[in-house]
Amino acid sequence: MANKVRGEVEVTLKGKKYVLRPTFEAIAEAESRIGLGMTGIALKFARQEHGMREVAAMIYAGLLGAGNTAFSYEEVGGLVQKAGFSKFVQPACDFAREAMRGDVEEEEEKK
Repeated sequence: MANKVRGEVEVTLKGKKYVLRPTFEAIAEAESRIGLGMTGIALKFARQEHGMREVAAMIYAGLLGAGNTAFSYEEVGGLVQKAGFSKFVQPACDFAREAMRGDVEEEEEKK
C-alpha cells in the first residue's frame, strides 16, 4: 500500500497493485530516460504534452524507487500499451507531482 506521506503512488500492473516511490535514484532515472529535468517533465505533464515514453519512464522509475526490479523498462512500456495508455497517465502525473513536492515526512519532522 502506498504511503502518501512519503509521496508514494499506486499503480496496477497485471492485476496487481505496486508502489511508485519518488526517491533520488527514481527521479534521476526518469530524467535520464526522458531527457529532461523534473521541471521539464512536470511541465510536459501539466501541458498534457506527454506520450507513451514519458508515462512508461515515470512508472518504471517509480517501481525502481520502491525497490521493485521485477519489470524491465521494455516490459513496463508493453504493459502500458497493452492495458491502455490512458490508465497510466494519472499515476505517472501523480508520481511527477510527488517527485517535485518532496518528502512530507521530512516537513512534519521540522515542525
